[in-house]
Amino acid sequence: YYLEKWDLLVSQSDSALVTRPADLDFMQLKGIGQLQLNNTKESIITFQKILSLAKGDSATTVRTLSILGDTYYMAGDKKEAYKYYQKTIKLEPKHAPALNNYAYYLSEEGKQLKKAMAMSKKTVEIEPENATYLDTYAWILHKLGNNAEAKVILKQAMVYGGNQNADILDHYARVLYELGEKDLAYIYWGQADKIDPSLGIAAKVEKLKQK
Repeated sequence: YYLEKWDLLVSQSDSALVTRPADLDFMQLKGIGQLQLNNTKESIITFQKILSLAKGDSATTVRTLSILGDTYYMAGDKKEAYKYYQKTIKLEPKHAPALNNYAYYLSEEGKQLKKAMAMSKKTVEIEPENATYLDTYAWILHKLGNNAEAKVILKQAMVYGGNQNADILDHYARVLYELGEKDLAYIYWGQADKIDPSLGIAAKVEKLKQK
């Protein structure tokens, strides 16, 4: 797992499960390996099995429901993903990972933004120094047209490591651009592009400059 040898992790977990077929730890490692290999269908099967065996274990159930939400979303099934996020939050209203991911995905679709903002605000209250959660909250504020407040939140995210994350830098630059701080926005877009050129930020910025 720590060496990120996902094929080997899956095969060794399978070997262990031959003699310990109901071991939830090995099942979870197998599911994580499958997920890292983008084998979402197989991963869903594995985590569904964990869910069926985890009855009475609330911590494992909540964690597995949240992972299933993430996995269904990766598989392109948003309806099922949202269903599992809702199940997670129903059992554990303060489960920050599910709240954050559900809120962010809703915001990306431009749906139920007020609901998304309420969920995201909870995550910031739970973990006020989490740059990812701060970024989600700020991005939803941006989607609602509140760029001034989004800028304040994103500045906090920068302090807690957001300045090393290309997506967060991209969001910060977008907010600055919308506020008319274009020169500063281009600087942050440049930093984001250096961290992760695959995001296509350079091409996006060039189009904006041409406009």
